[in-house]
Amino acid sequence: MFLFTILFWLIGALLIYLFVFDHKIHYRIKIIDLLYRFLLFKTVDFSSSTIERKFESYLPVIKSDTANGVKSEKIQVEHDGVPITLYVYKPLGLGEKETVPCMIHYHGGGLIVFHPNNRVEDHPSREICRRTNCVVVSVDYSLAPENKWPKQIDESYAAFKWVLESEHEMLKNVDLEKVYLSGSSAGANLATLVTFKARENNLVSAIKALCVFYPWFYVHPLVDSRQKNEWTYLTYGNFVDWAEHCTFGDKRDSAMKDPKVCPMLNESFKDLPPVCIVSGSRDMLKDEALLFKKKLKNDNIPVTCKVFPNATHESLGLEWLKSTVLQFDYIEDFLKTHDLI
Repeated sequence: MFLFTILFWLIGALLIYLFVFDHKIHYRIKIIDLLYRFLLFKTVDFSSSTIERKFESYLPVIKSDTANGVKSEKIQVEHDGVPITLYVYKPLGLGEKETVPCMIHYHGGGLIVFHPNNRVEDHPSREICRRTNCVVVSVDYSLAPENKWPKQIDESYAAFKWVLESEHEMLKNVDLEKVYLSGSSAGANLATLVTFKARENNLVSAIKALCVFYPWFYVHPLVDSRQKNEWTYLTYGNFVDWAEHCTFGDKRDSAMKDPKVCPMLNESFKDLPPVCIVSGSRDMLKDEALLFKKKLKNDNIPVTCKVFPNATHESLGLEWLKSTVLQFDYIEDFLKTHDLI
């Protein structure tokens, strides 16, 4: 099995190295997806109360370290009786009284896989921390199907409130006037829902910006890109449909009609903070990002949005790609514009 695993990753690395995102060799993406789909996921019934995340054993786990001038630490906290696990990233060398912005981040994975310290999720947090000299608080919310909705949003909002009220040692350099939210994929949905909930509770002014990367907003009926780009790297064929069933179970259909699950169903987007949207032309959820942009513009919310050519879902975590650097540059420019660096 060990030799098979090594062979799998060598083949995958070779295919990626050979410019996997070039439209002329789109078949290579399909080969990689086939490998992921049949080797890394175990088929489960949608009603199952647990899933075997065997592919996570293939992903490097980043432990507390000081790589690239960033210190990371896992902490367990509680807010209003809600226990929360957080990974805090902090630039090394901050002065005792120096204050910096804080990004509260919600990782991707369809609410059923990944943790902040998996390599594909750790890299964006660490890189933004390093580039922008900010503290990053990445929320390790409970995963479905073991934990059904709304536990994920409850923990996400509790984490936001905790940051605003905490005096934890890892947050002593945080400037509470410069707190913003971010999220990838399903985590982008959580970040957006937290923003709407903050608006509902008169706390939205505490959120200075919202950054969403490859957002997955549970839009139904399905957007065109979800069908056209069904077989692209990091979407795993029917993974999206599977994840929705795992998260919402037999309440899935009603959940897809609830604005507290699907933020695009909100009638008004007024009073939201400035928004940065990053997507890719090969992202099956690209059209959901563009829909969000349209709704924000309709309510005169400042929004900057870019669809990166040939970029695929969650490519911010694929640090070896040239387009990933461009995406970080774009995010950094947005944060500079809004005085969050």
